[in-house]
Amino acid sequence: MDESLGASGKNFPNPTVRRRLAAGLAALCLLVPPLAQGDEPAESRNSPAVVSGLGAEAAPLPVASRRLPPVDSSAGERATFLSQAGLPNFGQPAGQVVNYIDAAPGNQSPSSPATTLNPIPGEPLFRFSKLQEPQPPPSEEEQPREGAAPAAGSQPNDQQTYGQAPTNNALQFLRDIDVLLEPGAWQLDTGFVYTHFANDFPFVIPFDVDEGEVRQRLLFTPLAARYGFTENIQLFAALPIGWSNTQFVGAGQSETFNVGGLGDLTFGASIHLFDGDDMLPDVIGTIGSTAPTGQFNAPIFGTVPGSALGQGFWAYNAQLLAIHRYDPVIVFYGGGYRHLFERSFDDVEVQPGDQANYMLGVGFSINDRVTLSTTFQGFYLTNTSVDNEAIRGSNLEPLTMRFAATIVRNCRIIEPFCVIGMTDSAPRANVGVVVTLY
Repeated sequence: MDESLGASGKNFPNPTVRRRLAAGLAALCLLVPPLAQGDEPAESRNSPAVVSGLGAEAAPLPVASRRLPPVDSSAGERATFLSQAGLPNFGQPAGQVVNYIDAAPGNQSPSSPATTLNPIPGEPLFRFSKLQEPQPPPSEEEQPREGAAPAAGSQPNDQQTYGQAPTNNALQFLRDIDVLLEPGAWQLDTGFVYTHFANDFPFVIPFDVDEGEVRQRLLFTPLAARYGFTENIQLFAALPIGWSNTQFVGAGQSETFNVGGLGDLTFGASIHLFDGDDMLPDVIGTIGSTAPTGQFNAPIFGTVPGSALGQGFWAYNAQLLAIHRYDPVIVFYGGGYRHLFERSFDDVEVQPGDQANYMLGVGFSINDRVTLSTTFQGFYLTNTSVDNEAIRGSNLEPLTMRFAATIVRNCRIIEPFCVIGMTDSAPRANVGVVVTLY
């Protein structure tokens, strides 16, 4: 067989055929790589391409970007600019590399191709906004109605809270004169209180005058109850139960009288009259009455409030209290009036003097459970009358300072306190602990 015979059985002149065949194979090898990537002109492959949904005209995409998911920035994400670097101009190996540049929405496409071939450190190589499209807003039928519970698995717009927020107990130290209870809620006071009075008096002996002293001691449980009648009205009642000791000392002699049992019953209501704001205070009004349910002690010290378990007189009182809150400080002040009705003792008509009272105090809330308080309280008692005749000099002015710590814990309020008398008619000492259950 002839050497020039090919596989098809045709004969080609050896020198010419072989040269032409080699040239054709070389040309085919040069054309295959570009054709495998597409038939786009070379100038379009070296031009920048922008994919944006913000209204700017997009340049033709390179062939390589056709394998990427479509980019949609209509939702307002950052636009993603894609470009194909001209690799031959940068001395890079053969092939194509896609770079990207971020721009804020509304920016125009870059005027020149990206000149960096490496991705931005810490950023993904490709960013597809189609995968970040927001969910469409719910229709009117799907929107929850006002006051309805959220659907299972849904997340409300507001921040959720778990558990129950701690209750602010900063005003509990004023619980006996303020309106703090919700309708139907109650509080019950117990504990123990010790009070000591001591006053000097002239003691007449033959041919001389000696100094005598009257000492009175009280040890009792301050039973009291409070009930939230409405949102702005709180009812209260107080009935001390304990023991009273009166001692007369003078001229080397001593005589003692003891009385025990119930004291006088006090009852009434506190009314929240005015809601305060940054400038004006909360205003609380209190009205009450006293019934002489306790065993009567002779008014040796006049009718100083708290000087005996029972004073033996019907009475009524009214008071106003103003409260300013400067968290964590509470400032309060107020005043009132108390009138005692006339009563007959062994055919002698006794009319105690009227009582004007006033107070000024401050509380400091250390946290939501502990409050420290200091209260200055004063009384002015007018002259007592006997058979419609005023006894001159029987007017009294007891002044006191009270220090207390109010501690709220485990459905109990524990309040240790100390009262210091500032005048002779005030108690020399008054200490105790009040325990409130609720």
